[in-house]
Amino acid sequence: MLSIHRKINKGAIVLSISLFVSCNLADPLVSEVHETDFINKTGEVINGNILNLEVPGAQTIAVYDTLMLFTTNNPAGLLQVYNTKTLKPIAMLCQQGRARNEFANSSIYKSDQFYLRNNDLIIVLRGEGGSVLKEINVSQSIKKGHTVVEGINNLVLNSNETVVGLDNNIDRLFVFNNHNYSIDQGDYNPPLFSVRDKDEDDDKNIKVYRRLVDFENDRYATFWYAGSIIKHPTKNIVVQCMQTLDYIHYFNLDNGKHFAVHQAESPTFDNIKVPNNVVDEIYYYDYNHFSEAIGTEKFLLVMYMNGEYRKESIKKGNREATELLAFDWDGNYLGGVKLDLFVQDLAFEPKTNLLYGLRIRDEKIVTFDLSDFVKSIDK
Repeated sequence: MLSIHRKINKGAIVLSISLFVSCNLADPLVSEVHETDFINKTGEVINGNILNLEVPGAQTIAVYDTLMLFTTNNPAGLLQVYNTKTLKPIAMLCQQGRARNEFANSSIYKSDQFYLRNNDLIIVLRGEGGSVLKEINVSQSIKKGHTVVEGINNLVLNSNETVVGLDNNIDRLFVFNNHNYSIDQGDYNPPLFSVRDKDEDDDKNIKVYRRLVDFENDRYATFWYAGSIIKHPTKNIVVQCMQTLDYIHYFNLDNGKHFAVHQAESPTFDNIKVPNNVVDEIYYYDYNHFSEAIGTEKFLLVMYMNGEYRKESIKKGNREATELLAFDWDGNYLGGVKLDLFVQDLAFEPKTNLLYGLRIRDEKIVTFDLSDFVKSIDK
């Protein structure tokens, strides 16, 4: 009996070890992955046009119809509105202060989201150290001559969380938290994607990663998961374009489906290892993939930093060149173009097919005419 008992114990140990190893070797991604091919497929070079407009302290840009909106570090107008045709200022909104229609500090930014409500343009701004969202009714603010706030959400728990509002309001948020620390275990957990509702006590988590990738220095444990999120203008579809790998994550919250698009034969989560030191040179030349993204009803546009066009341009001393890729909301690659100028933030106006880019370092605003490109992908 003792011998049998020992065999059973040994078997249990072996089984436990096997399960442990298999769990660690399992694919880090829970969601299905669609292999595709989008690298080095872009067509012509589109030359940018630098506008005769300077907005001191501009941080981000958004465009709707004839309105061009900038978040700035100017306490007298943290949100400034210009006319796209005349390039003249229309309004200075969101002053720094303690009132409901003001922001307590000068560090605010748009959450890459605006929408219409009763034919009024609403832009979502984030401030107070990133912990508050405010809906600014731009149309009514211009009409009344002062800032009009539609709604406020204080449910953003920390500045590491990236959020967008669902259902075209900010009562229900899609949240990406790239620094989820487990205090009890003193260790990292995989980054979290979740839905946060002001009427619910707990977030509804969406499991994307089974485990973390291998890392040597825990300072970079979540390095590989970084990426901005954008939402479809009217549908509850959220997309994350990753900064460090050739992955794009899609979340359709109306039907509960999520999947990833991955560049075929490029590094996956299983064949990379976080280095001990992530220095600037390594980051910008090897690990900088997708950058700024914006969405229209039919497609999303995202800047791509890791193609041969940019790499060859950098080797020749031109750090400006970058690429713009287009995907539909089902994850299909539609096409792309090369841009001759580099910009830090994007906006797009479908009526004119003009892509607007903000160059933060020299406060220049650049436009690119995408008319021919849009025709080629508008199927």
